[in-house]
Amino acid sequence: MLDRDADLTTFQRKKSSRSLESKASIHTFFLHDDVSRMTTGRKQTITVRKKKMQKRLLSDTLKNLHRKFASKNSDNVSYCLFCACRPFWVVAPTDADRATCQCKTHENLQFMADTLYSHGIVVSMNIEEMVDHTVCATEMKACAYGDCVECRLTTHTRP
Repeated sequence: MLDRDADLTTFQRKKSSRSLESKASIHTFFLHDDVSRMTTGRKQTITVRKKKMQKRLLSDTLKNLHRKFASKNSDNVSYCLFCACRPFWVVAPTDADRATCQCKTHENLQFMADTLYSHGIVVSMNIEEMVDHTVCATEMKACAYGDCVECRLTTHTRP
């Protein structure tokens, strides 16, 4: 039987320590040097709520970084929470932030991957996934340069 004196309209959600630990692990993940890199200019800062921080540029897309985080950690974190826990000073690089020349030689490989994906020839635009499906071992130099006999004879269909 319900107590008539209790107020049934108030509800307080319990904060779990697991979610706080997950948010902290996501936050530290974004600050790793293989995930993001620090900019070099003194004026390349971002200020939010009077907190000024040096800008860090992401090394990959958020979806790929989420996959990398999920493979390294046992926390089952959604993509939405992963993106929400990103520190404000860790941003995706823009054209102005790039240190490369953006010439057709350097961008040609990604353009080819985008075109193959748009024509339905490959399943993903991610170049790393395309390499995994093309060669038998990504660590071997012979596979990378097309000198591997096994790569030439077999078609790789990895999940």
